Amino acid sequence: MPVGLPPNTANLLSTDWINDIRFQLDQVADYFQIPSFHDVYAHAAAALHDSVVASKSIYVCVTLTTRPLCILIGLVSHYLCVVLKILADCTIQHLIIALREGWRQAHFAVSWFVNFQNGLSRAAVLIEVGVICVLILLCAVQRYIKRKKYVEKIFNWYKRKRRAMLMKYEIIVDSVAQTSLVLALLLPHILYSLAVISVKYFAPTLFRYLATKTILTDFISIYYPIIKTILVVHRWVGIASAQKKEIGGINNAVSLPKPGAESKRNGFLSMFRKKSSVTDKYLDAALPNTPQGVKGSMDAKAGIMVVKQQ
Repeated sequence: MPVGLPPNTANLLSTDWINDIRFQLDQVADYFQIPSFHDVYAHAAAALHDSVVASKSIYVCVTLTTRPLCILIGLVSHYLCVVLKILADCTIQHLIIALREGWRQAHFAVSWFVNFQNGLSRAAVLIEVGVICVLILLCAVQRYIKRKKYVEKIFNWYKRKRRAMLMKYEIIVDSVAQTSLVLALLLPHILYSLAVISVKYFAPTLFRYLATKTILTDFISIYYPIIKTILVVHRWVGIASAQKKEIGGINNAVSLPKPGAESKRNGFLSMFRKKSSVTDKYLDAALPNTPQGVKGSMDAKAGIMVVKQQ
């Protein structure tokens, strides 16, 4: 029976294999130029020392630079804290007083209301409950009407009917204008006169009462003209600026002579005349040399000036 280590293992242990491995490692370190531990330790210690010194220098520099600012911030913070403390004391004190007084007033109001309600009769309480229910019902009806858009529908229906009536009226006026332009221009005044005469004939008592016993006469003769005058003045401001811009554009495009007093009067009155097809036909008939595309008082005046220049 064999005893001891195998021959190969015994030969391996008999050689100096540790020194061989160390020699090979030294060769590898020399090839890759790996520094020794002592060199790395020395340089690392120097770098750490320099870092500590640089940090101290930076700290001293920052401290010296920001010291005035820190002192200023400290002073401002101190006085701000003092002011806030005073305001907080006053505010809290007044808030406590206000809450106390408010509680007293609320308690007094509630007590007075309860005593007042206790002193009312059953009919008065029922009336109050009825008024509250009516207000709640009105709010609910308002929200329902607003949700269903009944007001908008009524206005749209009125606009459609009004537009249809105006179209019918313009058709009638145009048919009359085919016979006589003067009669077409006088037709609104004739219809108004007939309406006034018929109402005065069929309901004289009502109109006498409205004229003598109510403020309708004062409203028609004083207040309504004042309101219409104010509205016309406001409207004239916008129309005048638009008219000036339009006249300025025409004058810049074509150098024209300054219009006379008559053209100014016609331009001023044209703002208060409602444009219609009858008016356009009347202008076309009165101004045969005016181009056919000219519509309205401003366009007609521009056409007259162009014709005069030609």
